[in-house]
Amino acid sequence: MVAKNTEIDFFKIDGNIGADGDGDADINTYTTTVNGNDYTAYIKRVYNSGDPSINQIFIVNGDGTGISQSYDSSTDDDYHEITDLLSAGVTEIHYLLVSRSTGDKLEDSDFEAVVEAYLDLVEGVDASTTLFNLASNYDNITNLVPDLYLFNDVADVDNDGPGSIDDGGDDMYDGANYIYTDFSVKYRSYECKDNNIIGDTYRELTTFRSEEELILNDGDVTSINNWIGDYSNFYLLNNLSNSGFLLANNVFGFYSYSNKLGDRCFNNGTYNWFSRNQISGTFQNNSLRRGFYSNVVGEYFTGNIFYAQAYSNKFGENTYNNILGNNDFDNNVIGNEFYDNYVALYSAFRNNRIGNEFYGNFIWTEFNGNQIGEAFNDNEIYSYVNDNVIGNDFNGNNISGYDSIQDYYFSDNVIGNQFKGNSNEGDFERNQISHNFGSNNIGLECIKNIIGPNSISNNLGANFAYNTIGSEFSFNTIGDNFGWEGGDARGNRIGNDFNSNNIGEGFFDNIIADAFQNNQIGALFINNKIDRGFQNNAIGHDFKNNDVKISFFSNYSFGGGQGNILSISYTTPAGLDGSYNALSGTSSLYGSEATFDVTVSSNVVSNVVINAGGFQYQVGDKITILGSNFGGTDGVDDLVITVTLVTQQLPNKLTNCTLALDEDENPFMSYIDYAGALSVVPIPASLPI
Repeated sequence: MVAKNTEIDFFKIDGNIGADGDGDADINTYTTTVNGNDYTAYIKRVYNSGDPSINQIFIVNGDGTGISQSYDSSTDDDYHEITDLLSAGVTEIHYLLVSRSTGDKLEDSDFEAVVEAYLDLVEGVDASTTLFNLASNYDNITNLVPDLYLFNDVADVDNDGPGSIDDGGDDMYDGANYIYTDFSVKYRSYECKDNNIIGDTYRELTTFRSEEELILNDGDVTSINNWIGDYSNFYLLNNLSNSGFLLANNVFGFYSYSNKLGDRCFNNGTYNWFSRNQISGTFQNNSLRRGFYSNVVGEYFTGNIFYAQAYSNKFGENTYNNILGNNDFDNNVIGNEFYDNYVALYSAFRNNRIGNEFYGNFIWTEFNGNQIGEAFNDNEIYSYVNDNVIGNDFNGNNISGYDSIQDYYFSDNVIGNQFKGNSNEGDFERNQISHNFGSNNIGLECIKNIIGPNSISNNLGANFAYNTIGSEFSFNTIGDNFGWEGGDARGNRIGNDFNSNNIGEGFFDNIIADAFQNNQIGALFINNKIDRGFQNNAIGHDFKNNDVKISFFSNYSFGGGQGNILSISYTTPAGLDGSYNALSGTSSLYGSEATFDVTVSSNVVSNVVINAGGFQYQVGDKITILGSNFGGTDGVDDLVITVTLVTQQLPNKLTNCTLALDEDENPFMSYIDYAGALSVVPIPASLPI
């Protein structure tokens, strides 16, 4: 920073340092002579804190007699001040901030070398030439700083807002590097194209208004190094349209509007509205403090910093590496390739129309009502994403709450094909996605979405309900409540091929077409309708009121069906001689109501006869009759009967069944018994249907 023709009595830096009390702080001074003129430099150093070092250098004209230097010796505070400048005859002030990435001290010899190199460039020239010389000979100074650390003094939205300097990890500054002074400047007025200060006579921090204007003609090809003060205007006579026109290194204090510029506009700063301008080519590395609206910009809108509202602009292709801060970014039209931008708004990114390739952006605000072309990839959005229309290829994006506490909705968006590899921490509601919904991680509810075919390998949270999904819903992991139980139908509508999914407890009111196979589902499978192909699924308890249709073919095997007992084998435990009729026991599987007549001779069981065959027994089922029923001892003389043959007759007890016809028009019935086992059997001719 440089200011000449000043009348100030103090110059101060203050704020909070990220060193947090660690490391060391000290000060020093250095006096030198350049071209016969004396200069005094003052340094404050903070180092060995674990962060890059902070080295503040103030330089004033004069030998420093009568000037006082103060600082905070702790490393919590940025305070560094020089006072009594008016009585010392100071008329210019320079401020340099350099850093070492290692955090080491900037030695006195390095400090003095930096001061000498800087003064060689700026001594005896005006402020605008100073800026030009520094820009042209930047390396002459920076090469003198060991382990030079580069940073930008921009808003750090992660921490303390404007004034913080982010070093990529912990902050060098947490809301520091603020400059204080009793500012006043003398302005000179010229009507030329370069190296001017426009603002008229003497002005302090008052409400004085000047009406000076910087006027450029069609023949001009540059406008560089100008200061256009507050309440002064910058415009181009006859709408300058020279394509080679260069607008660079200017500072605009107030309005900059209704200009037609060439293809190079960079390194400018505006402190108020920049509006209704036309820039045919590159708009790069500009700093915009107030509104940026209704401008038309050609290709390459890059490296700019916005501190306020930007709306109703039209940008060409290649919008990247910009920092958009504070207020809304809305109603803009942007060409292809919007990438690597940092959107740190306090309001919203909304109602913009953007071409293809929107990727690698960081967005910290509501993302609403935008229309974006294909390839929306690898973006970080830390707020709501609502009501957007986006083309194909929405991949690898992260949508979440920045504070890791509040969850944000992804809702009412219309997206083309290929929605893959995205992470959404909040609710996912009322979206329309064409097809190929894969490998996404949805944290909370997934409700009322319309998704095309191919939903594969997603990890979805609880409460998946009211969705309409195409065929091929496979290899997904879903929390509890796939569909909600209740009076209204709250389930999902899914096409063919519901395969190999892992779903938690509660599968309610869903309608699924063919091929419901190889799924693992928790308890409470209730009120679902599945047309065909229900096989190889593992389902917990409470399988109720479902309509499940099973394909039946002539070569289908019905072995292992449940029925009444036809033959048995048995053990011969000890007992009391006699005949014991209609004894019942406990099934090792699902059978019930079978009874047996037992004969005991010579104190052992000698014969067992089936009295009643019972229901739902299977071959291999073991029925245990306690020993006390035939004169023996329980647990010692128990009789174990093994089922060796059962009938294929229909069971008496079902929890759910479906009557249907096979492909040859023969009737069959599928049913689930109390134990959750599914059977498919032909219907006997004797059963009226």
